[in-house]
Amino acid sequence: LEGLHVDTCASGADLLSHPALHQVRCIVLDYRMPDMDGFAVMNGLAAKGVHTPVILITGPMTGYIREQASRLGASVVLEKPLLDGTLVDRIREFAT
Repeated sequence: LEGLHVDTCASGADLLSHPALHQVRCIVLDYRMPDMDGFAVMNGLAAKGVHTPVILITGPMTGYIREQASRLGASVVLEKPLLDGTLVDRIREFAT
């Protein structure tokens, strides 16, 4: 709907093994996922040498999440619910 090319992954492990992982312009992660949390995925990205901007979404925001996201290099941390177009606006900052 927004004119962006989007690939989705069913899990953090799927993302980390995605064939185009090194070509993406932006990664959107949820903090809570079934197989591994967003921080584990971010650690996996770092281990693979992927330095793509990461937008981490979470709800609710805690000091721990904000601190860890910053330490792990998240470009942006957004709190759910995302109702005002902020996510798309932030993606566009990295995707263009």
